[in-house]
Amino acid sequence: MDILLKVVRWVLGLFLGFTALGALFTGAFIAFLVMALGVLVIIPPSGAWIARFVSPVARNGAAIGIGLVCFFAGLAVAVINSEPSKSAAEPVATVAGQAAPAPASATTPTPAPATPAAPAKVDVSKKISPDAVFLIEGDGWDKTRREWGSAGVKRINAAMPKAAEKVAQSASCDYVEIVGLSDRGKPKKQAVFYVDCKNGQRFYVSEDDLKSDAGVVSKNAKTAAISDVTAITACEDSVKSQLNFPSTFDRDLLNTSVYRAPTGNIAVMFTFQAKNALGVELPQRAKCVIDDTGLEPAQISNN
Repeated sequence: MDILLKVVRWVLGLFLGFTALGALFTGAFIAFLVMALGVLVIIPPSGAWIARFVSPVARNGAAIGIGLVCFFAGLAVAVINSEPSKSAAEPVATVAGQAAPAPASATTPTPAPATPAAPAKVDVSKKISPDAVFLIEGDGWDKTRREWGSAGVKRINAAMPKAAEKVAQSASCDYVEIVGLSDRGKPKKQAVFYVDCKNGQRFYVSEDDLKSDAGVVSKNAKTAAISDVTAITACEDSVKSQLNFPSTFDRDLLNTSVYRAPTGNIAVMFTFQAKNALGVELPQRAKCVIDDTGLEPAQISNN
């Protein structure tokens, strides 16, 4: 009977050990340590060593019981951390042959921020680098000149210093380092400028913004309003919209992560199972990127 229990401890310990690694890969380090402690108690050699300090572990039944308690306690910590409180790249929607894409776009989870109040007057000259503005001058601007025309280029060059001053008025920008023309604008109609601050805050300022007395909100602040749970749910919806059998979608809780880039982008990554066009359930991996304009379609690949 003693030999049988040791065999059971070996099999159970190895199985739980591989499962505990999943928590480590998702960044749940504390959960992994608790789960690993349970595994070490269950496996006979390490359990025997621990029994030198904790005598009840010397009995096979007690070792299995104590080990399982530790393991499931760690598992609970991993599940709790993976959902509400886990903290990109230009994604292109690609779907492997196992899940044919459907022409659907995910609804942006970006909440509309309240219109900011007019900023308090500050000495902007001390908050702007003298080399911040990249004016459209000299060679190398052929494409921009073709798209905007000479009148548009003149308008852009005149507006860029104003965009720097507009952002310098914001309390969330410590020092304006770079101002340039963004591709978010519409040639000859509406110019949009990107403004990067020393503290990592990025702003997008349109010509309409320059006409308004209201302050501007950074890209980072807009995406900070999106919770991890909202980001994960939006990514799940984008993935399901590309599956042949969305009802078979099953996300792996222990392999789910949310990363927030310094520039404000949010990347959601997880593995999941779903049936392909042939009805075969396959393991797959998804990645979604969210910025201040919304959610890009999910990238799906074989796991």
